[in-house]
Amino acid sequence: MSKANCDCAENAECLSNYETGRQECKCRMGFSGDGSISCVPLPCNEFSNCNQNARCVLNNRGNYECQCSEGFFGDGYKCSSQSCDIVNSCAENAQCIPDSTNLQYSCVCNQGFLGNGYTCVKDGEQNFWFLNFF
Repeated sequence: MSKANCDCAENAECLSNYETGRQECKCRMGFSGDGSISCVPLPCNEFSNCNQNARCVLNNRGNYECQCSEGFFGDGYKCSSQSCDIVNSCAENAQCIPDSTNLQYSCVCNQGFLGNGYTCVKDGEQNFWFLNFF
């Protein structure tokens, strides 16, 4: 059977049905439709469940996929917030320590320093900018 006579929609493929002896258009995996007129990407929540910190986006291949939201990292199915155990981004005078309240790691200024863990200044040496920044 020749596939030359098969006129399928974008994101569909022409398949030979050996039982009927006919060619049929079927949507590729991840797409839904009749195969002849249209095949549209399946929404992420039907095809795969995104993490609560991810969104469903159309990629450059025409498929929907889960991608972690800004500030979160992972494969779209598992997303976690940026923490210092992934990116060594703590200030020079800070440590990356486990935070049992959210089961992640956080930057915390060392004793004698004040700040958010990403910027730490020696206690008593704060300036106006620092006090307004935090």
